[in-house]
Order: sequence, then C-alpha cells, then structure tokens
Amino acid sequence: MNHVQTLRRTTYVIFLEEVINLANGPDQFARRFKRYDVNGFRFLTKNKEKSRVTQNSGVVLKVNTMSYAIARDRNPRADIVTFHGVLTDIIEIRYTNDMEFVLFKCYWVNNQLGKKHDEFSFTMVNFKHVMYKDNHLGDEPFILAGQAEPMVYVQDPLETDWYAVLKVTVRDMFDMYSKDSSYTLTTVPQVELYAQQQLDENAYLRDEDVGWVRQGVDGITVDANCNDDDVDME
Repeated sequence: MNHVQTLRRTTYVIFLEEVINLANGPDQFARRFKRYDVNGFRFLTKNKEKSRVTQNSGVVLKVNTMSYAIARDRNPRADIVTFHGVLTDIIEIRYTNDMEFVLFKCYWVNNQLGKKHDEFSFTMVNFKHVMYKDNHLGDEPFILAGQAEPMVYVQDPLETDWYAVLKVTVRDMFDMYSKDSSYTLTTVPQVELYAQQQLDENAYLRDEDVGWVRQGVDGITVDANCNDDDVDME
C-alpha cells in the first residue's frame, strides 16, 4: 500500500483504479456467511451442514503452479495441481461499493501425506494430514469463492481415516464417458416429453365437419313425418 502511494506522489506513473483501491486496503468491517451460492453450486461451512444429511462443504481447487514430481526431484515443472479441502468459513471483504471479494477458508489436505489412489483409481484423502490448520502467519488457507469446485467425500468402510473423492456436476450437466475413459461435460436441457400447443380459445364447428351417421353398419330409415299419435307412451 505504501509503495503505491509513494509512487503516486513521486512519479508520473498512472495506476488503474482497481490498483489504487486495492492499495488503500479493505474496509475494517467484513461480513461472514454460513452459506454461499457460486458457479451453480451451493456451499455450506462444515459446522452449518452438521445437522444435514447432504454434504456441501467439500471443495477442490485446481491451480497452475510449479511442482515436483517426487520429493527428491530438483527440477520443478509447471503443471495443474489439485488441492482437496473442507470449507470452514466464508468471509466477504469490501474495498468499495463496486469492489467486493468473497473468500473461502478451508482445511486443505497435504498432497504429500494425505492423498493417494486406491486399486480402483479413486482419489483418496485423509483429513488428519492438513495444511494451515493452526493459523500461522504466512499460511494461505483462503481462496476466492469463484475458484472453488464442489466435491463429495465418502468414508472408506475399512480405512475410516480415508475418504473417496467424488465429483459433483451442475444440474443438467452429465459426464458422457468415452472408451478411453476421458470425458467432457455435456449440457442436456430439460424439455417436456409432450410439447405444448397454442390453441385458439374459440373452436368453431360446421355441420359438414361432424359425422352424424355411424360408419360400417347398415343404416335404419326413420319416417320423418310422424306425429304424437304414432308414438306409444308407457
């Protein structure tokens, strides 16, 4: 913040309004939520969902970062790294009326100690091995809400400390698997089985449109010149 303010006073550097607002720092007051909807999903904090039978606190983050293939590797490479976590807090910070950010605070599984793949190729995570649990200075447990994707964790009945990771898709989105096990998300719109028809409120019938004679049987001739005396009344 001080660096930007100093440059504005001592140089002719022009800063974007967003940079100036960020340099001024956020409002001293923040808002906290227990539930937040983003990207077509509903997220709940872990404490909020304790009384529910559904699970909405699972979070996954995919980032493009430098990583090592193994611990002894000395040549890092850029790759997409996936982190699995549990949502513990939702905080909104405000810089201006037009600049607000919603942050998700999570317990993140340590990929080195708390992540593995089972014999069925399911990703398994162990929440006894997490990062940033003690709130030390320099920890980075927060992500932007828009970066979060939902995950469901299913406990292993044999190794109860481990949980299988299951992906959640947006409503109307289905995984269409191909033979090579790769897949793409395909949108399937909701449609009615029988399309509605717009009909005129008034229906007009003409005599020639209505059949008064039964088809397929012999007709009966009736004398049209009968009177009341010709009819037996019982």
